[in-house]
Amino acid sequence: MYSIYGVKVGQSPNWFQSGIQPVYRSDVGRDQPVHYTIWVLKGDKRLILVETAFDTEVTSPWPRNAATYGTEQSLAEAGVDTSKVTDVIITHMHVDHFTGYTKFPNAKFYVQRKELDHCLSSVNVFPKVFGFPLRAAQDTIALMRHWRLEAVEGDNELFPGLKVILAGGHTPGLQMLAVETNKGTAFMTSDNAYLYHNLKENLPVGYYCNLVEAAKAIQTAKKSVSSEDMIIPGHDYALWGEKKVVQIF
Repeated sequence: MYSIYGVKVGQSPNWFQSGIQPVYRSDVGRDQPVHYTIWVLKGDKRLILVETAFDTEVTSPWPRNAATYGTEQSLAEAGVDTSKVTDVIITHMHVDHFTGYTKFPNAKFYVQRKELDHCLSSVNVFPKVFGFPLRAAQDTIALMRHWRLEAVEGDNELFPGLKVILAGGHTPGLQMLAVETNKGTAFMTSDNAYLYHNLKENLPVGYYCNLVEAAKAIQTAKKSVSSEDMIIPGHDYALWGEKKVVQIF
């Protein structure tokens, strides 16, 4: 069983400035603040992080006009010492989810092989379109050489009570998570549902590589839980408000 915490490490004023449309063919949520999150899963014997958020030294000049709170400082408020983190699951390799790898010197990262292949392929000669800087690609190869990055093959129970599900949609190899908690199975959609609105109205996000997969991912999330209030969208401001650390379940 895990307790799930959300830790906000940065925030942009709105989706419009971030350049991302949170709902497919809709302006819903465009003016809502966008937070950048690291999820903390605390179990009896294990602590696992989901995402690393970003390091501005890797991603500069992105994100523009964003408030940044500091990864180490923000996680410390949740009782997490970044130097002692050993396991980090990466749902996908967009800069706000993965480029903070620099903050976790002793961690091993878990990424779907399909996502890894995409981000290291020639398609990313267009980093502004596909969201993966050259330095991040070079550092990823270094992590692989030092056995600090594991390529996951499809659906997999990585740890007891924690399963990853290969979904694609938002990116080619995005993985969602099913996490056992005291309240039942929680399901983390990552960016296949930015907002609760995506889930409620069955509307995929407006930034995707495969619209069919993005739509199916929402249905997968709903079929994986006994109650839809156990689904955690990737970036909904309603989860935090002005707080930096919240316990979700």
